[in-house]
Amino acid sequence: MAFTLVELLVVIAIIGILVALLLPAVQAAREAARRTQCINALKQVGLALQNHHASKQHFPPGSQADNEAERTVVHQWTIYLMPYLEEAAIADRYDWDYGDRSAGFADRNGPLFRTDIKALQCPSDQHGYVKDWGWSHSNYVACFSADGSWVEPGGWSADNNINHPYYNPSVDSQLRALFNFNRRRSTKHVVDGTSHTFAFSEVISGADGEPDFRGTWAVDHGVAYTHRLGPNSTLDDKDAYGCPTQKRPEAPCSRSPSFGTAYWAARSLHPGGVNGARVDGSVAFVSDSVDTQLWIALGSINGGEADTSL
Repeated sequence: MAFTLVELLVVIAIIGILVALLLPAVQAAREAARRTQCINALKQVGLALQNHHASKQHFPPGSQADNEAERTVVHQWTIYLMPYLEEAAIADRYDWDYGDRSAGFADRNGPLFRTDIKALQCPSDQHGYVKDWGWSHSNYVACFSADGSWVEPGGWSADNNINHPYYNPSVDSQLRALFNFNRRRSTKHVVDGTSHTFAFSEVISGADGEPDFRGTWAVDHGVAYTHRLGPNSTLDDKDAYGCPTQKRPEAPCSRSPSFGTAYWAARSLHPGGVNGARVDGSVAFVSDSVDTQLWIALGSINGGEADTSL
């Protein structure tokens, strides 16, 4: 028996409704799988950190400057962890005479910077290359400050030095994070306990075009975040290089007055929060609505907080 036109339209409508109902569930399932992959990748970064400490008796510096006063040659924590992320070939080929900010570094180490390091990428963020010239993106960043800018507190100051922060013991405070410039912490420095302190979290790679270094694993502005803003904050990240006109809506950004006053929030494309790796290597999901003081406590190595349970 043939179907009437009305019956066919009813069937088509029912199918459309079923597809509309199923599509969000399918998308949610796919994101859940991607989030699991992100967690596993972040665990590997945490394990690499532990292995570095076991081998060297200290954690890598957040950024290491050959010239501390001017920071003209800078190497990032990502380079130090490459051998422990099964990327020994990258570490072996890296030219330590040409770090970030040194003349000619893009030519000497540029091919490495364009290398896709899957261990540093979350499949939820498929933005790809960040820069016009093809630098590969990363979604995992190190905590440089619990409640300040990129360099303050932590012993560095940008006073009277717009282009390069310098070390000033007078601004060193208890709200220090695990990573900073030219500072190699060890477990003994993590007074709050390695299970109570975040080492890494996530970031959304920056928009295409100049300038937006967020999410570049080879550049100092791309490997750091702070706990000054909460996860996925609607407030702007502050970057001294400035921000592109066409920003990614999930990653608001505006220019900071100096390098020393820059800061970036932890951000992800996971619904409701971000993943973070503690110093002991354990990974936790942190809600966007996390208490501000708890979030700050998770970023400090010696804040003296009694409870950092999520």
